[in-house]
Amino acid sequence: MGSAARRGLIATLVALTVLAAASFGLWALWEAAQSHSSAQECRAGSFSVEPDQASVASTMVGVVLKRELPERAAVLVLAAGMQESKLTNLAPDQGDRDSVGVLQQRPSQGWGTDAQLQDVHYATGKFLDALVKIDGWQTMALADAIQKVQISIDGADCNNQVFHLTATSKDDAPGSPAIESAVFALFGLLLAFTFSGAMSRYDAHRALITEESNDIGTAYLRLDLLPPAAQPALRQEFRDYTIIRAHRFDELPGTPEAIDAARQTDRLQNEIWSQSVAAAKLPEASPDATKLLLPALNSMIDITSTRKNAFNMHPPTVVYLLLFALACGCALIAGFGMTGSRRSWLHMIAFAAVVSITIYAILDIEYPRRGFVKLTDRDQVFLDLRDSMK
Repeated sequence: MGSAARRGLIATLVALTVLAAASFGLWALWEAAQSHSSAQECRAGSFSVEPDQASVASTMVGVVLKRELPERAAVLVLAAGMQESKLTNLAPDQGDRDSVGVLQQRPSQGWGTDAQLQDVHYATGKFLDALVKIDGWQTMALADAIQKVQISIDGADCNNQVFHLTATSKDDAPGSPAIESAVFALFGLLLAFTFSGAMSRYDAHRALITEESNDIGTAYLRLDLLPPAAQPALRQEFRDYTIIRAHRFDELPGTPEAIDAARQTDRLQNEIWSQSVAAAKLPEASPDATKLLLPALNSMIDITSTRKNAFNMHPPTVVYLLLFALACGCALIAGFGMTGSRRSWLHMIAFAAVVSITIYAILDIEYPRRGFVKLTDRDQVFLDLRDSMK
């Protein structure tokens, strides 16, 4: 696969990844909006509750959290609510005898008035007030603790309700943490190694630019060893050669501009070499011209091949294909892991955006010049060298 075709493939993959991330984010927003606007029920394990029941449960848990009580207090009050009323805030004429509210507390037993007991905050608070007065309620069996508060509740059935809730919640959890961790770890390692390799090659590009500039400058200074009559033409060719080398890799490989720059480089190298060899043999040339100038010219020419090979040295295409495949796989696993829980569109968009931006940064560093990452500061070395050639 040619360099141009490879760049085109990678650019296409980047575009597809960004498009997929944007689509994923829009889908997440739509799902979140649909979930909030048209949800008909909530699920907890095998239990299915209506939105108003979920609202009652969240209110009860909120009272527990406000009082900074242990988690077991929330389990106890929810278990009592499920057994007494299925988490429904019953009116005075809907319950047993004069029982009122979600916990079916009776005004005749001193729990409060009908209006007070229909206030979920108040009813939950009264339950917790009675609960914390029981010695050992945090370690007591579930049925026993609730029975001491509610008196008439069937504690065994309440125990059974909570057991099934917690058991089915664990059994229904999708995915395998070990497999998910392995896939995410592999993706992280591949990202890290690809990013590290791209940075190493980028630093190598910058070092080779400086090295080539030094080789050209050294060879230019040693033109003083040639006869004065032969120097003006060679110095002008050196100036032209320096400008061409400054912009040699501005264009993509295979484009007409890049091909033309390569041809001009070869032409000037041949002319500089042949003219320098001929001038070094003239009687007016310094005896050291062939020993000092020609090796410098040889280094100046050799570095062009080194830079070309370094600039075209990249990981195999299969590495990037694997990177994109793992990115999509991790997104799929992350989305599947959110099944059964409230989706957070912020987290989904953040995940897609971070992965897409990271992969784009890797490709931009791997293929400088065409994106945000450029070697313009290094090219200035050639331009400064050109300005110093008198």
